[in-house]
Amino acid sequence: MKPEGFPRSAKLKLKDEFQAVLETGGKTATRDFVMWWKTGSPAATPRLGIMVSKKAGGAVRRNRLKRLVREVFRLNRQSIRADAELVLYPRPGNKLDGYGSACESIRAIWQKAGLAQ
Repeated sequence: MKPEGFPRSAKLKLKDEFQAVLETGGKTATRDFVMWWKTGSPAATPRLGIMVSKKAGGAVRRNRLKRLVREVFRLNRQSIRADAELVLYPRPGNKLDGYGSACESIRAIWQKAGLAQ
């Protein structure tokens, strides 16, 4: 696996994994995102789950938001705690129009939650 890759082990996929983070973790919100997070995971790498509402727009917009979030996480995951599990929810009506704004917004929410190293 490439060091910058995004392996399956770095993704939250199952409903139980999402529920564990949503029910037992903390919650942080900014203008563009809501993030639920939990620390203490036995995994050696941070893990990410993404939820996007249909209120965010059509399928093209929703898929674009998911791609942006995955790319920011993939390139910046070394800057957050290794035992963190995150669920990111882009708020409907956000102003994310590219990688730069998405990166700035996601790093801000990591800082606010105290997960940044």
